[in-house]
Amino acid sequence: MDAKKALELVREEVVKSRDDFKVTSIHPDNLLNLLDSVRKQAEDQEPLEAHNREFHRLNLEYQHSSSQELFRSTIAAGQSAMKAALIVSGGSAAALLAFAGAAWSALKPEGIDFLAYALALLAFALLSSTVSVGFNYLTQSSYMDGWGEADDCAADRWGDRFNRISCGLVILAYLLIFSAYVCAFLMLHEFNIVPATPIK
Repeated sequence: MDAKKALELVREEVVKSRDDFKVTSIHPDNLLNLLDSVRKQAEDQEPLEAHNREFHRLNLEYQHSSSQELFRSTIAAGQSAMKAALIVSGGSAAALLAFAGAAWSALKPEGIDFLAYALALLAFALLSSTVSVGFNYLTQSSYMDGWGEADDCAADRWGDRFNRISCGLVILAYLLIFSAYVCAFLMLHEFNIVPATPIK
């Protein structure tokens, strides 16, 4: 029990004696008994309050470590998604170029158009993935600038904006990759098929 609560308890007892029992003066022995009673009550509550303080401290530490781990895992998951988008878009473009180099002469004009669309979409997906890495860096930099400040400070708000842009660019990259795969699928239907001539 802190001093403020102890004084409030003494004051309540004095007011109660004055109002309920019309006491106009307090004998010193009675006042000393009251103060002893307040001291004993404070001593009885001290272990409970110490336990409550320790519980709150541990709870705050747990919440802080949990939020840090969640933040770290979110960043790691975002970085994995960005790396995957970079690898998939770059690898797909390289594979498509290698395939087109070998099969270029067998494609119809429509197939060449689909090939060009697919390569353009993969190039934009690669660009979108690369730019999202830059926005991810800006996100982390903004959050670092807001470290130790109040929640929802200007740096945290900028970090949230950069994070949304980065996530949007990664999602856009995956949509572009999917569209490129659709174009590649359509391209496979546009080969000049030479009829086989039977050999006698």
